[in-house]
Amino acid sequence: MTIEVTELCVTVQILRTISTKLNIKDWNTINRNSCGSAHLNHTTDFSTQNSVTCNCTFDDGAVCHVTNIRVKRFNLNGVLPEELGNLTQLLEIDLTLNYINGTIPARLGQLPNLKILSLMANRLNGPIPPEIGNITTLEELVLEDNLLGGPLPEELGKLRRLRRLVLSANNFTGTIPETFGNLRNLTESGIDGSELSGKIPEFIGNWTKIERLKVHTHEEIDFFCGLVLQENIRFEWIKFSFPYTTGHEKNGKSGFE
Repeated sequence: MTIEVTELCVTVQILRTISTKLNIKDWNTINRNSCGSAHLNHTTDFSTQNSVTCNCTFDDGAVCHVTNIRVKRFNLNGVLPEELGNLTQLLEIDLTLNYINGTIPARLGQLPNLKILSLMANRLNGPIPPEIGNITTLEELVLEDNLLGGPLPEELGKLRRLRRLVLSANNFTGTIPETFGNLRNLTESGIDGSELSGKIPEFIGNWTKIERLKVHTHEEIDFFCGLVLQENIRFEWIKFSFPYTTGHEKNGKSGFE
């Protein structure tokens, strides 16, 4: 029992630190009985949500672990806490539509069970840490509409379970890594709206499950028309766009329409 109480106290302290760094005022009174409590779980409309989900089936019901954190459209204006990487049973982090700034902590790459990482429409800057490629359980990586930059890390090509890779409306440079050809389970992808150079690579023909795709400039239109004909790929939705500067002001709008 001592170990269980200690572990619970550590988790409570981690959540308090996270709430301080993100400025989540609703978590000020968090304690060991907060899992599932009303003040940590409420939705005011479709897009505004503050929810913490726990799984209390560990060790025959003696231990609870946080599995899902969703704080969406809550006007959070802090930084992304590296302490999220200490919640090793997390399956989902969704902090969509806030004002979170700073960088993405490399420590998130230590999460061995994470399936969803959605940080869309914030003010995050810096590169995507290559350590994110260590989260081989990841199925959704949504970083659209931030101020992220630098080259796309080739390590993301290790995320073979990825279904959604949405990186549009950032400041990425360089080319799309060849390793992205390994992402054969993608159903949705958007990598436009940055300063990426070169043509869309032909390995996208490996993405035979793709349904929603956002592509970049005139140069790729002929390529994708040919891809549809030659590879018998059927797209539910394609958007062609032109490059633009993404030193944008926060507007809370998603690049997908």
